[in-house]
Amino acid sequence: MAEINRALCRRTAAECIGLARLTTDIDTKEALLTRGQEWLKLAYSDHDDEFERLLGEFNTQQLGVEHASAHPDAAPAHAAAGQGEAESKR
Repeated sequence: MAEINRALCRRTAAECIGLARLTTDIDTKEALLTRGQEWLKLAYSDHDDEFERLLGEFNTQQLGVEHASAHPDAAPAHAAAGQGEAESKR
């Protein structure tokens, strides 16, 4: 397998983030930020701990959200807390 050009991946991620800042369309912004995260993940694919730290910082900066987990199927902490309240009211 060819070696990953990490600098190119980081530059492409930065371009995605820059474009996301320019658009006013929320769906386009979300897609660009998601792509930026994917490029960063590729750039740091052999460095999971560093990637997790950078992803947490990225999410906090871009979305104002604390990073709980990088797993896409993991529910955010505030969503899980709300589920327990809804179930106890039934």
